[in-house]
Amino acid sequence: MAEKPRPYDADLAAQIAEKFGVDEVTVRVWKTRKQIPGKYFDPNFDTSEKLSDNDQDYQKIKQILNMPEIAKSKFRGLENKGADVSRGKDRMTTEEKTTFLTEITELRNELRLGYQTLTMSQLKKVLGDVRIHGTKLVGTKLYNLVMDDRGRRMLTESEKNEIKVSLLSLYNKIRIK
Repeated sequence: MAEKPRPYDADLAAQIAEKFGVDEVTVRVWKTRKQIPGKYFDPNFDTSEKLSDNDQDYQKIKQILNMPEIAKSKFRGLENKGADVSRGKDRMTTEEKTTFLTEITELRNELRLGYQTLTMSQLKKVLGDVRIHGTKLVGTKLYNLVMDDRGRRMLTESEKNEIKVSLLSLYNKIRIK
């Protein structure tokens, strides 16, 4: 059973806003409605602390999620929350941040192997990663050449260099620290 809303109290609203990362616009809505939603008092409600806008890593994470090459809703640790985080509609918890940093490290390692080896199998693995929009990273033509299972032709040196530059560029752009 859900908790009932509580009457608005400025001190209580400030505590909840700080604890759950609620923005000031929402607090003003509570004040207008003269109540604080009951979900914040429910013991089953997600009580993990949300990251603040002052967290530099959090700002970098939002930048990464807004990159066109990144599939923001495909990160395991964020589940389907990545799009909301990137637009500022939701905030990450510290646990989600840790998981995201781990996934970014995995992704950077894949990208590094891709641009170092430039083998078709490694490029297929990198460009096939669900967290990346491969066609936005290397372009539709190169993406289709790499992902073509019939293996009609090998990549030329200029195509390999173009892919290498794209992978290296994304590798550097998604660095957190």
